[in-house]
Order: sequence, then structure tokens, then C-alpha cells
Amino acid sequence: MRHRGRPDYDTFSSLDTAPQEIHQRGFRHLLHRQERKMNAGPGRIRFFATAGEAAGENFHGAVVVVIDVLRATSTILAALDNGAARVLPVESIETATRLVSLSERGDKLLAGEQKGMPIEGFDLFNSPSEMESEAVAGRTIILATSNGTPAIAAAASRAGRLIVCSILNVGAVAGEVSGSGDLVIICSGSNGRVAGEDFLCAGLLLEALSPPADVSTLVDSAALALLLAERYGDDIEEYMRTTDRGRQLIRLGYGKDISYCSRRDSSRRVPELLQGVIGPEAGGVSRKKRHA
Repeated sequence: MRHRGRPDYDTFSSLDTAPQEIHQRGFRHLLHRQERKMNAGPGRIRFFATAGEAAGENFHGAVVVVIDVLRATSTILAALDNGAARVLPVESIETATRLVSLSERGDKLLAGEQKGMPIEGFDLFNSPSEMESEAVAGRTIILATSNGTPAIAAAASRAGRLIVCSILNVGAVAGEVSGSGDLVIICSGSNGRVAGEDFLCAGLLLEALSPPADVSTLVDSAALALLLAERYGDDIEEYMRTTDRGRQLIRLGYGKDISYCSRRDSSRRVPELLQGVIGPEAGGVSRKKRHA
């Protein structure tokens, strides 16, 4: 029987590049290791291995963190850090083109990918390396991707706050959500399957939370993410080049994006979705810093 929040263990076969101890030491041991009770302040942590696992769940006003390291959330960070006025993450190509057709094109740029490939008629690819300041400064980026932006759009109406996270800003996100109450972590995954790089990022996030957790147990998948972070936290790019999506990007000639997306804590930005928009001020800078 499969339980929500606890993916079928066979799902983890897609993490075939993870160290052998992840498969051999057993989930009972992993959970025992987590009896120090990882949690954000007084609330609890809910962890979803893929966006599909989170479908239909009620988040009851919790802070929701969505992760898609390769590459949607990394692309959003890159666009904002390079001066984009705002990013609109949308669930589909059709929604993106409709938003453009409903008004003057003006400063809007269409960006995205479909099955890892550029979309005909779009201005930019879903690649952080394409979000150069010359292209995006002052512009509105409408972003449609296969996994990350649908995950963001699906969670938006059920979240108290929705924050996007990648390796680039994982430390800043941890600082923002620590002590904020109930926390939901959603790994976007890849076409319904676990994505190793998202798990690694989630583990780094869990590892960086402060104060220490106050929940009795973590689901098995969260414990696995923590172990992955423990093993590969100092070898992020090396690991990401061996994941399914990492190998796909290398085959397509976008290996440089893996290097970019591996730059841990290169950004202090905490992008937040407000009324369908992520902007440099509308949640784009840590609230704690704005109110300091």
C-alpha cells in the first residue's frame, strides 16, 4: 500500500547514482538518525518527493517551498538576480502564450522548455545562462516548464506563502523559513519521478534549518534527502552530472547549466510568489531583511 508523502520505495531506483549506503543501510536506520527531530520552529515539516505526491493536499496556510534545481527555480533566481522586473511561472505553454495575447507584448518575454527542448516562438530557453542582464533587465519573464512551473502553479492557491528554492539560494531560504511554523517542501521531480538533484537540494535545506526540529519523525523520503546532502554536500556538481536530468542536459549540450545550478548559496534572494507574480520586491528579498 502506498501512503501519501511516502513514495513507493521502487521510485528511488531513479537515484541509481546515490551512494550504496543509501540503498543498503535501510530506512529504519535513517529514521533513527533523525530522532533529533528536524522541524521549523513550533510547526511541522511535510515533505513531498514529487509534485504529484502533493496533488490535492491541503497545506493549511503553511509556508511552501518548491524546488526544481534543473532548472526552473534556478532560472527564476538567475532572471531576478540579473534585473528582471518580475517572473510569472505558469502551468503550461498555452497559458504563457495566452497571457501575451491578452495584452500588448510590451516588456514581456516568453521563456521555457518542453521535454527539455526550446519552445518554438519563445524568446528564451529555460536556462539560467540565458537570463543575462542584457536580455532580461527590466523585463517581465513568463516562464513555462515541464515540471517546476506547474508545481509552483499547482501549490500556489493552497499555500500561506510560496517560496522557490534551488541550490543557488538554499541557505537564504533556510534562514527565511526557520522558525516560521509549518513547512511544506515539494520536490518537483521529473515527469512524475524522483529527481536526485531536487532531493539533494531538499536535504541541504533541511540540514540548514534553525532552530532544530520539533517533529517526532520525518517521512522516509526526507530522511533519504538528508543522507544525500550529507554525502554530496561538498560535491554538488559532481553528483548533479550523474542524475537523470543532469545526463540529459549534458547530452543536449547544456552541461554549463549544471555548473551554474551547482553554485551553492551564490544568491541571497528568496523569491516569493504573490498573486501569481515573483518580483524583486514582492517576496524577492527576504522579509526578515526588509523589516530589519
